[in-house]
Amino acid sequence: MKHSILLILLISGGLLACQNKTTQLQKKSRIDINPVTQWHSLQESGYAGARPEPGETREMLWAQQTRRGDVAYELIMFYSQYPQHPGKDKLLTLVRQADKRLAPSQRIWLWAMLRLPDALKTETTAAELKSVCQNIAVTTPAFGYTQPSNLQLCRRLQLMALRQQGDAGWPELFAAIKADLDSNRLLDSDVVPLMTTLTSSSSGAPMSKPAIELASLAGGRNPQVELMLAGLLLGQPGEDAETSQIEKRLVVLHQQGEKQAAYLLGRLYLEGRRTVADPHKAENWLKQSTELPEASYLLGRLYLSGMLDGELRVQEGINLLVKAAREGYSKADVALADAFLHTPGIKANPVYAWVFASLALEQRPDSRKEQQRLADLKLDLRQQQQASVLLAQERNSRKFRTAAQLPQLQTQVSQTELVSNF
Repeated sequence: MKHSILLILLISGGLLACQNKTTQLQKKSRIDINPVTQWHSLQESGYAGARPEPGETREMLWAQQTRRGDVAYELIMFYSQYPQHPGKDKLLTLVRQADKRLAPSQRIWLWAMLRLPDALKTETTAAELKSVCQNIAVTTPAFGYTQPSNLQLCRRLQLMALRQQGDAGWPELFAAIKADLDSNRLLDSDVVPLMTTLTSSSSGAPMSKPAIELASLAGGRNPQVELMLAGLLLGQPGEDAETSQIEKRLVVLHQQGEKQAAYLLGRLYLEGRRTVADPHKAENWLKQSTELPEASYLLGRLYLSGMLDGELRVQEGINLLVKAAREGYSKADVALADAFLHTPGIKANPVYAWVFASLALEQRPDSRKEQQRLADLKLDLRQQQQASVLLAQERNSRKFRTAAQLPQLQTQVSQTELVSNF
């Protein structure tokens, strides 16, 4: 009897150890890698040095890959952010040699195709993608797989390929995705990244219509899919009955604790595409969702617009835009750069405009508009020195996620100007 109990305890302990190890491996295999999160992770580990330049980062990654061969994902993410840097062909050769029959190598190949859209055009074909996805669909279990699953990644690739090629294979692919959902090899939550693949502007003009069709496959079972669908529908005109139905559903989702629903209701009343614009209702809903940077951004824009009975609430508007920008919402940096150049009620300040335009460009290095804005801003030597100091301060406030003092405003003869530093 004692031997039996001991055996059971040993087996239980072994199973628990295996389960813990599996959990650790799953956490390691979840891919949430980009230069920004890598940098934050480095800081949180105690690193206090200067932020490496892209060239330094590239050299460190290749040195690590040559030595240990364990940073393929990081290299993929690096070249997705800096595609013009040397070494990309070397990475593609590495990816090309991956054995797609083995799950780990298969995953690296899928991420490379997903993050390097040019590679999707040159390194594979629609027929090969279809074959890989069919094989993954057959071998993916109905539970217990790491998110995002290889099947989700593969379906996203097929959607991207259809966008690039303008193929007419939508019905066949949507039928395959529906079969994946019905068999639980894809989860309802997987529909969100699939929809994002279609609506992202990085791959060309957003494709809202097929994204809306994709949402219907989840059958209203997932709140995040419903919220994304509502956001797409709000961006286009529609019948009053449909608008009323969207509004009622968003109110219910808000009551269930979904902050995104309050943000979307704010959009509904602010944009006026589907109903008569009502800035006061928009303000009320947006104030209930300022935990979201996109809501802070919209509310900040509203306060600077004069739409609330002609009243400019400049300090509140700037504070909200700075809050959104510090939470990583790049549109807020663009809005701040505009505010300090073109907004009535704020005295033009090229130094502040330069600072926020620089921060916007850091997040979107390929933005020609921000490149041109910086080129057009002519600062004298004193202004350049001031701008450099302010830019370093603002980077630090974001780097260490500190609650740094927000700009304070002072009204002077109907003009408003920042009088203290960030």
